[in-house]
Order: sequence, then C-alpha cells, then structure tokens
Amino acid sequence: MININHPKDVGLTYFNHLFFAWQEALRAFGLFIVMTFHGVVPWIGGGAFTSYVTKAKARLDAFE
Repeated sequence: MININHPKDVGLTYFNHLFFAWQEALRAFGLFIVMTFHGVVPWIGGGAFTSYVTKAKARLDAFE
C-alpha cells in the first residue's frame, strides 16, 4: 500500500525525507563495500555492521 503521507507521518518535509533517505543509502552502500572486503579479509571492518545498525537505529528513533 502506498502512503503518500509518510514523510509527514514521520515529521519530515518531502525534501528532508529525501535527503535523509539518500544519506542512509550512501551509508548502506559504504557498509556494503566494507562488508564485501570483510568477507574476504575477516580482520578488516569486524565491528562495522554492528556499529551501523546501532547508529541507524538511533537515527530512526529520533523520529519517534
């Protein structure tokens, strides 16, 4: 179901929501790169995923 009021529901304007979503996409892409290398070289970026998830949850909790 499409919720066209989603940005408003989370307390953001359309452009604030767009900027936030793009920031998260860039962070997730960076994590993808780190985790790809981590799979090959396990001693690189070991805590990156846990750190990302913890910080992402804090960023999302700010909207509650």
